Amino acid sequence: DWVPGNGRGRVHTFTIIRQPGHPGFIDDVPYIYAIIQLDEGPRMISNVVDCQIEDVTINMPVVIVFDDITPEWTLIKFKPA
Repeated sequence: DWVPGNGRGRVHTFTIIRQPGHPGFIDDVPYIYAIIQLDEGPRMISNVVDCQIEDVTINMPVVIVFDDITPEWTLIKFKPA
């Protein structure tokens, strides 16, 4: 069933991307690529933003933010809670 989420979770694991796999991400490197353990149970892949690379940690509490990349497309990302 679909249920509303509270927009919170924790960093389950992460890596720092320093070399993009696609030229479209060249301006974003380095960035934090993470698996987020949502409070409701599921895990999802996303980015951790508004955080210095050296400050991200396993089990760090995070909260959802929305990145409107175009008028039609919004990405879900997370920032430190």
